[in-house]
Amino acid sequence: MSFPKDAGKHLSKSDAMSLLSVADDCLRTSSPKDFAEILHQLSPVFPFEFANTCLVILHDDLSVEKLVQQVPYNFPVAWSKLYRAKNLASIDPIARLLFRHRGPIFWSDIRLECQDSDSRRFYKLAADHSLHDGFSFGVRYPGSNRASLFTISGRRLMAPGPRERQMAAYVMPHLHAALG
Repeated sequence: MSFPKDAGKHLSKSDAMSLLSVADDCLRTSSPKDFAEILHQLSPVFPFEFANTCLVILHDDLSVEKLVQQVPYNFPVAWSKLYRAKNLASIDPIARLLFRHRGPIFWSDIRLECQDSDSRRFYKLAADHSLHDGFSFGVRYPGSNRASLFTISGRRLMAPGPRERQMAAYVMPHLHAALG
């Protein structure tokens, strides 16, 4: 993991050390339990309450076709069941955009852009399960229709600042590699 020259503007030394430790642990991850421990390690320095990671299969248009495997971390089980049962990936504004975008997508940014009726219905259902704000990121595996998808949620992510955005961008490739 390398940090740009301006990382000191937004990250403390403690933040940097925590991210380096997470990156190092990602290299040794071999089970869902190990992965959940990485998320636990990240939670004190990064303001999230819920996380869910999964492997997905993508359509040709890069939208999510199917969730294959999940590793939840304090994630609302009822939401995961509803999301699968009702195929909410088809109306999830993040799932429609995620693999066409580089880097994390903060929900507050997308909520301003996506105001169609399906999106508003999706936001209401998510809020009913305490998923108000957060970010998601996805990374495709090269030459494949498979990808990793991460969802991080928490009340303090409503108006993410430069620190949260920078931390999300730094940790993303390491979590992707660990999940793979």
